[in-house]
Amino acid sequence: KKPLNLKQFMIAAENDNLDTEEQQAINEKLSDKDVVESYAPIYYEEYSVTAGKSQDSQTNKLLCPENTDDFSSYISLDERKSGKSIALTDNGVVISERLSKLLDVSAGDTITLKDSAGNPQKMQIAAVTEMYTGHFLFVSPAYYQQFSEQDFSSNAYLIRLCDSSSENANEVAASVMKLGASPEIFAPHFRRNAARSQ
Repeated sequence: KKPLNLKQFMIAAENDNLDTEEQQAINEKLSDKDVVESYAPIYYEEYSVTAGKSQDSQTNKLLCPENTDDFSSYISLDERKSGKSIALTDNGVVISERLSKLLDVSAGDTITLKDSAGNPQKMQIAAVTEMYTGHFLFVSPAYYQQFSEQDFSSNAYLIRLCDSSSENANEVAASVMKLGASPEIFAPHFRRNAARSQ
């Protein structure tokens, strides 16, 4: 069995009230090849669901990449038992294993979560990915538009840093925040072969 490698990534969400200069500064930061290895536009939104033994409201992070072809170079979605890669399709969402256990659901089931505006959104589960940290949903632009009835429009960036150490990631996050974006750092996925998706 191949060793598991922990990989870290960052999401930088754009603020609605960014002016042209602030947006330009963020673009320059993203283009700094000494800091950012690569980045990709995504749609990012927090969904909620009431679940668990205590019936608490749980936050779930939805990531919808503009380009699904290179998504695996940022986040590797794998089936736990087979180790096979999971591709984002237009037939449903891919959810993290932790979210699957919380809701007691599996591939083929339908779930309903509330979007950030409080509207219930029903979606089909296409697959469950090996991921033990956080509650995540991954979806293609076409399926996002299908279940939400909203046009896809990116509002954040998925960022892979040249130096992905926690110390450097925190420093970059602080500098991005000063520019007017809202960064979050995650290490939610385990990659069986880091070279596979490069």
